[in-house]
Amino acid sequence: MLATFLQNDTVEKHYGEIDNALDKIKISGLHNLVKEKAYKIVEKGIPFSFEINAEINELPGSEIKTARIIGILMDNAIEATFKQAKPYIQFALLKHSAKVYELVIANSIEQKLNINTALKFEHSTKEGHQGIGLSNVTQLVENDDHYSFSAEVKDKVIMMTCFIQGK
Repeated sequence: MLATFLQNDTVEKHYGEIDNALDKIKISGLHNLVKEKAYKIVEKGIPFSFEINAEINELPGSEIKTARIIGILMDNAIEATFKQAKPYIQFALLKHSAKVYELVIANSIEQKLNINTALKFEHSTKEGHQGIGLSNVTQLVENDDHYSFSAEVKDKVIMMTCFIQGK
């Protein structure tokens, strides 16, 4: 009976869909990071769309830097949607060619956000000056030709895009 309950719970939470999409990421560290964050989103009951369009065996740039960028952006999306009435998060890792990849993380927002202020060095709206994630992302990609990052707010959605490209 317990196995049936656990199996139904897993099916309802769409872990299988996440696992199937994640099978395309063959980089162990990134696979595990994205899986942990995706499961956290599902556990919190936040509607989530997830796309990986091709098998990814390697990415240009630093795996550690890429993991930090993904981790920060996904954590920000989770935190931003946590207490919203109608939250959602979208994640896409798209392979355009062997040397060009696009990471897109979008989430709903309820309050106005000045994206230029949010991207400023060490900007935070949290007590104790925690939460300088977007500032950290801009610092990570600055002066690294493998990365370009942009963020825009439109119609109560923040969309963060990071291109990862080889030389």
